[in-house]
Amino acid sequence: MNRRQLAFIVTLNAVVSLAIAILVNWVAELRRPDPEELAALVTPVSQVILAATPASDPAVGQIEPTSAPSVPQPEETPTNSGPALTGNEEIYTVQSGDSLSSIAGRFNVTVNELMAANKLDNPDFVFVGQQLVVPGSNANAQSTQSSAAATSTPAQQGVVISEVTGGGAAETELILLVNESNSAVDLRGWTLGREGGAVYTFGSVNLFPGSSVRLHTGVGESNSVDLYWGREEPAWLSGSVVRLVNGRGELVSSYTVP
Repeated sequence: MNRRQLAFIVTLNAVVSLAIAILVNWVAELRRPDPEELAALVTPVSQVILAATPASDPAVGQIEPTSAPSVPQPEETPTNSGPALTGNEEIYTVQSGDSLSSIAGRFNVTVNELMAANKLDNPDFVFVGQQLVVPGSNANAQSTQSSAAATSTPAQQGVVISEVTGGGAAETELILLVNESNSAVDLRGWTLGREGGAVYTFGSVNLFPGSSVRLHTGVGESNSVDLYWGREEPAWLSGSVVRLVNGRGELVSSYTVP
């Protein structure tokens, strides 16, 4: 093969390659969508809103446009900085360890009265810092009168006043409480008192079935079985009726001092 033939073959191959490239490009151009069609595919069709035109016939009444209904503006609600007092009441702020029953016992009111005054639904839920309205004229943490809300029929709690001994002297006077039930009883918020006398409010004291606790009128160091009131004068006069009242203001037990 001479140089002339080789040059011819190379030229022929170049022409064929160019023709193939032109053909491929032409086919690609044929399959490419038109830009206007492509824009029509991706452009959302705007909705046509037909506006009603008044009829030319005078017998047909024209439709008058109606104004959009006015939206009532929300009324401003006055903020309440705390419970409102309506009478001879007192505000108490819940402290750590408080419960409704202990607060009721402290102020000589019933749990139901506290719940009604504060519109509470759950007697087992109060939180630290909560402000409670303590109703009634006897809302005094150091009240010297027994709870007037105590019922005349003792509630079935299982804790009884077993005896009162050493009457007449604060250093010897004591009351014995016994749990005769089959379950433990928490005395938190319970009170001991007599008509016209001072009232003792229990702290966190758990009485297990068959166990007892002694409340001494005088001064001493309290423990799990002996509680000391710290008074210098006797509390239980002969012939007076001692009343044990639970945190709900119910009379649990009573005892006449001999």
